[in-house]
Amino acid sequence: MGLAANRKIAFSSADMKLYAAAIVRCDVGAARVVAFEMENSHFGFIQRGSVREYMLFFARTIAERTARGVRMSVEENDYVVHCFCNLGGLAALIIADREYPVRVAFALIARILEDFAREVPRDTWLVATERIEWPPLRGFVHQYQDPAAAVLLGIGEAIDDLGELLARNLQAP
Repeated sequence: MGLAANRKIAFSSADMKLYAAAIVRCDVGAARVVAFEMENSHFGFIQRGSVREYMLFFARTIAERTARGVRMSVEENDYVVHCFCNLGGLAALIIADREYPVRVAFALIARILEDFAREVPRDTWLVATERIEWPPLRGFVHQYQDPAAAVLLGIGEAIDDLGELLARNLQAP
């Protein structure tokens, strides 16, 4: 058995909740939410509107207070907001409960920023006056409800990327 048996991924996803994800422009003045997605099933129908506004306010506030290139986690009541603002002035935030793994949250943030930068031109989000509808954000929020599955998915994608890289290198003259 040894060390390998002790390194199992031991997430109990029943206790962990990922409530929302946001992409926020934080390069000038007041932060502006560029894209936002919230998992509504955790809240009653009547609560959803006020919880959504609370999370949007919290996302803007934390993004404004996060320096570029810095990771930050802030606890407020039952929520934890994980935030990273890249050097280009774009921040991604995850709003989760206290049990949600920090490493998984920041891996998701990195992936959101990477994919958003690749798929949405900088000129689009710089001049946007309304929120951008970016469907992958919804997918990330639903996919990462189970952190263990998300970690395994990330490992599988890394293995696929490595396989492609090896195949290209073997074919090179």
